[in-house]
Amino acid sequence: MSNYTLLLIDYEPRSIERMRRPLEQAGIRVEVATDGAAGLAAFERLQPDAVIVEAMLPKRHGFEVCQEIKKTTHGKRTPVIVTTGVYKGR
Repeated sequence: MSNYTLLLIDYEPRSIERMRRPLEQAGIRVEVATDGAAGLAAFERLQPDAVIVEAMLPKRHGFEVCQEIKKTTHGKRTPVIVTTGVYKGR
C-alpha cells in the first residue's frame, strides 16, 4: 500500500498522532494539514486517495472542506471521512 496517500486534516497534535501512527505502520503515506484552508490547498496539490477531516477546524469548517472537495473532479471519487471529538452544530 505504499502508493496509497491519505490526507489528514486536523488541528490537534495528539489526534494527528493517534491517526497517523497506525496508518503509517500499515504502509499508508499520510500528509497532514492543520486548518481547513491548508487542507483544501493540500487536496488540490496531492490528489490523495482518501481524506480524513476533523469537523471543527480553524479557517474553514470541516463540513465546508468536505463540500469543496466533493465539487472537484478528483474529489467526486475520493472517500472523505469527517470525524470529531465533540460537535455542537446543526
